[in-house]
Amino acid sequence: MGCRTVVMLNNDLATTWSQDPSLGKKIMHGDLSNYGKRVQVAHADVQSLVCLDTYYGFRVLDQTTGPTASDEAIIAMMRDAADKLGYKLIKKSKKD
Repeated sequence: MGCRTVVMLNNDLATTWSQDPSLGKKIMHGDLSNYGKRVQVAHADVQSLVCLDTYYGFRVLDQTTGPTASDEAIIAMMRDAADKLGYKLIKKSKKD
C-alpha cells in the first residue's frame, strides 16, 4: 500500500491553477503559493478525522490505521477527539 496526498485548492483561483501544467510538481513539492495547500501526506491505510477551515486550515482531530473506515473506527476517532477537547461522546438512547 502506498501513500496519499491531500490538497486543498482555492476554487476562486481555479481558472489559474486548472491551466497550470506544473501543478502536479507543485503539489509534490508542497509549494502551491496562493493556489492552496498540501495539507497531508500519509500512508494509504491512515484514517483521519479532520476539521477543514477557510482555504488552508486543516486540523487533524484524531488518526488511526486500519483496513477500512468502519463505523466503529469513525466512532472511536470521534470519541478520542472529543476526549482531547474535554468532552465525552455518548450515544443517544433509543426511543421506543
